[in-house]
Amino acid sequence: MALLVMAYDRYVAICQPLYYHQRLNKKICSLLIAAIWFCACTNGMIVAHQVLQLSFRHSVTIHHFFCDFKVLFHAGYGSSNKHFIIFLLIEVIVVGIFPFSYILKSYVKIISGILLIKNTEGRKKAFSTSSSHLTVMIMYYTFATAVYMIPPSEHTRILEQVLSTFYASVIPILNPIIYSLRNNEIKKALQRLVSKTIKK
Repeated sequence: MALLVMAYDRYVAICQPLYYHQRLNKKICSLLIAAIWFCACTNGMIVAHQVLQLSFRHSVTIHHFFCDFKVLFHAGYGSSNKHFIIFLLIEVIVVGIFPFSYILKSYVKIISGILLIKNTEGRKKAFSTSSSHLTVMIMYYTFATAVYMIPPSEHTRILEQVLSTFYASVIPILNPIIYSLRNNEIKKALQRLVSKTIKK
């Protein structure tokens, strides 16, 4: 949901710059933040309620760093529960496919808007404003898709653990670093650090 709002922000900034302050003023930004929190909390409660409906064996060992939805689904009797499978499909469509399709649509418009800019410097500047969000989005959706598309087996268990940890914790940690790389002062400091390391 947050990535969707950020895609909308980039779309307005590049394709409709004159309306940016009107469409994304403080009130609207506050409402968008509240909507993100509300959707995340509601989705979390619905998922928790569905997991509580699963039947687990007497002793279940989950070989994971956290109780991921997919792991709990396969640990319980969810794989044989038609109601739970339908819920899982709805979850994938609402939380995964719908936001991703909107982000994709906004980036098609952003790229076509950037290509309409005649001078090269303007194109570079417009692309650099959306490149950080695009990087985070590609990383997040690549690892999330990989985690949920890998069929569960003993051979893929370690890979699944690494991928799920990466998309659930490493990407959110990298997010502020990627966005701060747009700042010229941080870029210069990073260049100085790299050049000092190379000299040593």
